[in-house]
This record gives sequence, structure tokens and C-alpha cells, in this order.
Amino acid sequence: LLIDDIQYLETAGGTQQEFFATFNELHNQNKQIVITSDRSPEDFQKLEQNLKTRFKWGMTIDIKPPDMDLRLNIIDRKLESQQINNFPNDVKEYIASICTTDIRTLEGAISRVLAYATIMSGSEITLDLAIDALKDFISKNIISRNIVEQVQKIVSEKYNITIEDIK
Repeated sequence: LLIDDIQYLETAGGTQQEFFATFNELHNQNKQIVITSDRSPEDFQKLEQNLKTRFKWGMTIDIKPPDMDLRLNIIDRKLESQQINNFPNDVKEYIASICTTDIRTLEGAISRVLAYATIMSGSEITLDLAIDALKDFISKNIISRNIVEQVQKIVSEKYNITIEDIK
């Protein structure tokens, strides 16, 4: 049995009893049960205690969001699978720096930049185009890290000095 997002069971009281019976039956038959959630079993406030106990029987693994290198690798693989070769590195780095939580957001950002470039009469994909395309894409609640090039550009414009002088 494979169930994704088991946390939604927390608000379904009657369903919890049915799932408990199903879980026990599968466990008694030595069947494999894999459950995913966005939080630990201890963090479920409305889940019946007997289910929490069953969830703790197994192995609990905390999967962290992908780090910068992995996000860049994912972007490269996604572009490679779509046979897209004209995607600048600074745009990849920008997307990887603002999409820090999950792969779906990365994929959505790539699609949005590609679509935006097409809508803009086949414009060349640049960092400025990507920033414009993604300005409303990322939630205001997500704190994004600035990439070095962006910081350098802002500082150079603010103080009217070249990026070479900053370096």
C-alpha cells in the first residue's frame, strides 16, 4: 500500500477507523506499507493515537528540500529532457535560488520562463526576462537568496561603480 499526503487523513474521523483496520490487516499479512506526509507522526494533532502508534512502527525518514547543487542538476535534467539548449546559466542559478522548497516549483518556474520568452515574440532568455517572468510566481512568503550576480549588479548601480571594481 502506497499513500501520499497521509496528513489529510487527520481531518477524516471515520476514515481513520477504516484505515486503521486496513493497516492492521496488511501488517498482519506482512505486506509493505509506505506512507508520506509533510510532517512527522508526532506532529499530527487530530490523528487517533492508535494510528500514530502504527505509523511509528516503521522507519521514519525526514527528506530535506534539495540543496542548490541538486536544484541546478534537476534544472539541467529537465531542460535536457525537453531538448532545450539555449538556457543561460545565470537564469538557471536564479531559478534555483528562488525555488528552494520542491521540484514542482522548479519545473513550474522553467515552464513559465519558456512560455514568457515565447509570448514576448520569441525573446532571448535572459536573467532580466526570467526575473520579469517570475516576479509574481514565487509567493511573497518565501524568502529567496540573492545570487552573487544580482547583488553585484545592485551594488554597482547604487554606488555607480563597475562590477570589476567590486570584485
